[in-house]
Amino acid sequence: MGYYTNYNLEVENDEFNLINHEQGIINIIEFDPFDESCKWYGNECDMKKYSKKYPEFIFILHGIGENHEDQWRAYYKNGKSFTSYAKITYESYNESKLK
Repeated sequence: MGYYTNYNLEVENDEFNLINHEQGIINIIEFDPFDESCKWYGNECDMKKYSKKYPEFIFILHGIGENHEDQWRAYYKNGKSFTSYAKITYESYNESKLK
């Protein structure tokens, strides 16, 4: 069955070639992860490899998993990466806000 995630790509310093970068990634992995939710278990390895080809750019891969609390951004530059996970917080109960 597997776990599905929606992926979105940003490229800092090269926003005008985003479609070319998306196509370059699609060519490497042989499917389109940006079109609809999918299983892309090798995204970290694939993105590190791709970012080495374009060391001057910062690639930001956004992911939203089946569990909507599973949201993250992974940053890639020259074969290195850092992943930041969303922290969802809720405001505490406050009776004065009841209407």
